[in-house]
Amino acid sequence: MVKQRWSLLLVLVLAACSKPTSMGGDPNPPLGGATASEADLKTATQSYDASASTVRDGSNGEIASYFSTLQAPFTLRLADFLGLPDFFSQVGGLLGAQGVAAQVSATLPRGNWDCTSGACLQSAGDDYDVKWKTPGGKYAELYLDWNGSSSGVALATVTGHLLQDPSSTLEVPTKLIGKLTLADDASGKNLQTLMTLNRNVSYPKSSCVSNSYVIDVPDSQRLVVSLKRADGSTLLNVRNFETTVTSNTLTTKGDLTANSAGKTINAKWDLSTNGTVLRGRCGEYGGIIASNLSGTVSTDNGTHALAFAVVANKFTTNPSSIVFADSTLTVDGQTVKFSGSTEDTNKDGYIGDNLTLSFAGGQTLKLAEYLKKYHPKK
Repeated sequence: MVKQRWSLLLVLVLAACSKPTSMGGDPNPPLGGATASEADLKTATQSYDASASTVRDGSNGEIASYFSTLQAPFTLRLADFLGLPDFFSQVGGLLGAQGVAAQVSATLPRGNWDCTSGACLQSAGDDYDVKWKTPGGKYAELYLDWNGSSSGVALATVTGHLLQDPSSTLEVPTKLIGKLTLADDASGKNLQTLMTLNRNVSYPKSSCVSNSYVIDVPDSQRLVVSLKRADGSTLLNVRNFETTVTSNTLTTKGDLTANSAGKTINAKWDLSTNGTVLRGRCGEYGGIIASNLSGTVSTDNGTHALAFAVVANKFTTNPSSIVFADSTLTVDGQTVKFSGSTEDTNKDGYIGDNLTLSFAGGQTLKLAEYLKKYHPKK
C-alpha cells in the first residue's frame, strides 16, 4: 500500500488491513448526506497534520533520549522497548549495569544493581532492578518484573526463537510489569513515578522448533503505558492498546495521548478485519486475505477532531487496494462521505485516484487530488 503522510487519518484506517496497528475511535456520525465543505476538511486536516508532525518528531526524539537524559547506567532504546511486536530483540539492547547483557540467544537479564554511590553493587534477584543517581542528584530506579508476580498473579516466561533465526533461543515475558521512579533521596522522599508499563502477550507456537514459540507478531497482546518527563508532564499515555489474531480475524483497538512541543494528539480506534489469516512456515502471522473491514477511528489535536466510520468488503493485492462503501468522516461535527478504491492507478504516489470524497452541496473530489492539493509530498 502506498505510504502517504501518516497524519491523514484515512491512511491509518487503510493500514489496519495489513498490519495489527492503527489509530482510532468512536465517531457516531449523523445520518444523511454530507454536511462539511471541502474547506472545512482542509482546515481540519492541515491543522492536524501540523500538530501530528510536531508531536511525532518531538516525542520520537524525547523517547529515544529518555534514559540517557537521566544518565542511566545501562543502554535501553525506550522507543524500541515500547514498540511491538518483537519484544525480546528490543530488550536485547538493555544492558545491565556493569556489563550484564541480554544477547540474541539468552535468558532475560536478572538481578539487582545499586549504582547510587557511583560504583554498581550487584546482588541476585528474579527480576531486573537498577538504582542510580541522576545529574540533578535525584535517586532513580527502574524495575522490570518479567513474570508479573508483583501484581499477585504470575505468568511464566516462555522460550522461543526469532523468525529470521530458528536456531536462536530466547526467553521472553508473557506478562511484564515495569516502573521507573524518581525520588529526592534513597529513602524515597517525594517519590515520583515517571513510567508504568503493563504488557500481556501470547506468541504463536513454532512449527519449526518443537516446544518453542515464534517471537514475531503476537497472537494477542495488551499494552498499557504511562510515560512522564522528569518535570511531571505527560509525554505518552497509552491507556489501552490491543491486537488479536485468530484464524479468520484481525482486530485492534486502543486509546492513547501523546504530547510534545506544546502540542497534543488524542486517538481512539476499534477496527476489525475478517477473512483468512495466513501463516508462514514457522506458524507466524503472514497477513490476511480480507473479506471485510469495519470499525471506527477518531483523533483530535485539541482544536479540530476527525472521526471515521468505515466499511469495506473488496480488497486487491499487487497492487494493494481497498474499496470502501458508504463510509463517513466526521470533521468537527460535520460529515464527509467517501467511497471507492484506494489504488494509486497512475503510480504517482498518491492513493485514491478512484476514491470519491463527497461534500456538502453535492461537491465531490477524488482523494488523490485532495492529497495533491492540500498535503503534497515534500
